[in-house]
Amino acid sequence: MCKKILFFAFAIATLFFAVACSSDDDNESEKIKGDIALSLKILNPDGVSGAAHIKLIEGIDPQHVNNQNAYPGAFMSGIYGHKESLYVLPAYGGEDKHELTRYDRKDGVLVPMGKLVVPAQSAVASMAILNDTKGYISLQGLGKLLLFNPSTMTKTGEIDLNGCIADLKDDNGTLVKNPSPGVMIIRDGSLFVALSAMIGEYWLPSENRPYSDIAIINTQTDKLEKVITEKSSGLAFPGRPIDRKTIFEDENGDIYIACLGGFGYKNIDAGFLRIKKGAKDFDPNYSWVISKQNISGGDNNSMPKYIPSCQYIGKGKVCAYVFVKEGKQSSGHVDLACVPVLLDLNKKTMERINIPITSGYAAAIAKYKGKVIFGNMNLKDKGLYIYDPVTNTASDKAIVTTDGLPWQIHSFNE
Repeated sequence: MCKKILFFAFAIATLFFAVACSSDDDNESEKIKGDIALSLKILNPDGVSGAAHIKLIEGIDPQHVNNQNAYPGAFMSGIYGHKESLYVLPAYGGEDKHELTRYDRKDGVLVPMGKLVVPAQSAVASMAILNDTKGYISLQGLGKLLLFNPSTMTKTGEIDLNGCIADLKDDNGTLVKNPSPGVMIIRDGSLFVALSAMIGEYWLPSENRPYSDIAIINTQTDKLEKVITEKSSGLAFPGRPIDRKTIFEDENGDIYIACLGGFGYKNIDAGFLRIKKGAKDFDPNYSWVISKQNISGGDNNSMPKYIPSCQYIGKGKVCAYVFVKEGKQSSGHVDLACVPVLLDLNKKTMERINIPITSGYAAAIAKYKGKVIFGNMNLKDKGLYIYDPVTNTASDKAIVTTDGLPWQIHSFNE
């Protein structure tokens, strides 16, 4: 989101404030088993700072989750799960140590396995892992990808993408070299890197260039093959940099990208684009602009401004949160403005799911054994709501309650 987003007043922020229990790598004497990793955010009264706690839970039966014996994370740090490993990224805003930490789940318990130092001001956004010896980390602040060995947690190289969007300019017409690499996905020997193309002091694209760009890299040579650009739909900002699930592959091998547009702050559309199986160009026959479409069902007829988070669940269906408030009304992540919806990529429909509206600090979504977990905070409770896509029903309260705000979720049984 934007660096200078305004937040709710002190009283609103303190409504969701929780006191964090001390937590560090010395807590291994009280190890916690589980098959779901939670990143629980602790929000300070100022609404723009705090901490995150990484903790495992076992299943989605009714339970309460506190912050005791959790591993530490920074306020804006993300998590990335791969096989039995969980990577805790350094804070996107750079306010903590410049380290990426790997934990392995052994006998159901997270065990620290190593750290990788990343450059300062790198704004680590996302990751993609090819195999046991090669992975990629997007350094959005530097316009580069860092290559590393996941097994040894050592840097093996980098790919410089600066200048790869030749016509990227700020509002004054000055060329911008950094294409802002974000979320990534690997398919058939190619790495597809969503380029956010942010300009100026705000983390937003230009209204003069409502395009979507993807860099395609050969994973054998680690060379940039080309940058593809979609110009006809009006969609921009492909993928949310800190949410890997906003770029995904379906059962047919097609790649879909959720485009965030102007986050509701600029007049740029949000929606979905597609890259068909075997192709290395955008599908000219597919685009879906959701920001010009009402949500069906429920009592909220607002048009969504962007997609804070989503989870592909199969057969063309996506569970998502969509942000509904007008930009001038928005107080950023603290707002209760994210509406849970079921999206049909084929029919291009958007239906309300009967779960409360939440804030951007608690909008995580994950699959778990045929169900879908929605992180949520509202005026009644906070924690994990459970949605059943087969019956199209949801829990009427948080089944798993939490002390912190469910910022990100990774299911090892996804």
